[in-house]
Amino acid sequence: MEMQVGFIVINSYFIYLLPGVTVFPYLVFYIYYAATILYFGEVSMKTIDAIMDGVPVIPVLTFEDVATGEAVCRALYDGGMRVFEIVLTTPASVQLIERVQHIAPDIQVGIGRVMRAAQIEAGKKAGAKFASSLGFTPSIFKAALDNDLPLLPSVMTPSEMMVALEAGHHIMKFFTASDSAGLATLHLLQESFPMLKFFPAGAITAQAAPHFLALPNVMGVMGSWFAPKALVADKNWEEITHSARQACELGHHHPSVYCPYTAASAYEQA
Repeated sequence: MEMQVGFIVINSYFIYLLPGVTVFPYLVFYIYYAATILYFGEVSMKTIDAIMDGVPVIPVLTFEDVATGEAVCRALYDGGMRVFEIVLTTPASVQLIERVQHIAPDIQVGIGRVMRAAQIEAGKKAGAKFASSLGFTPSIFKAALDNDLPLLPSVMTPSEMMVALEAGHHIMKFFTASDSAGLATLHLLQESFPMLKFFPAGAITAQAAPHFLALPNVMGVMGSWFAPKALVADKNWEEITHSARQACELGHHHPSVYCPYTAASAYEQA
């Protein structure tokens, strides 16, 4: 632990020496993180590993009313989905987290688009099993530790990845990754960050998902293409279940669920 804190302090000093770098936010975070390590102990990501391992598709959902949200989640569960992210954008979100976790004992419900520490506290009280943040800040980091809630931080740039990695995270959401540029970026990141695994998110489509899943540094994808607004409005739960089952079938071609797949060929087709 002392060695890790020492490394953080030394690393902060070298960042200070870099020309043209705005150092204050980095120095504040590194010093904060070092103090947190000394007080709480090193961050353990075993729980987030267990939640995300072998899950090729995670639905990211938002609803205006609890009844509709619960019905959609039941349909998705019947289609094989077990891990859900409920986005905190409506008053119904927290209550929906409470309801969905009781659909079945093997469901893992998380709070999504977290931007403030208070949201993590609210999610924990509602029974959330993990949190997915919109970024990665010291206050969110500390709130996740304080509430013993596994955190999936969102990152986009190498600098953000380095900060999250030094805080103990090696599984991250890559947001946004909706177009071919996101696919190409993740492909290139494999060489520089071979220790990181990602969940691409942001308007992922049924057509794009297999290409993302083919990359060796992608654990799974996050989206909602299998529960479009038209099917939800029509309360066509059967079709949503069918779409969810098709989405889960993508896992049969994904290495994390023990089925070989040629990543290079999928990347070349994209």
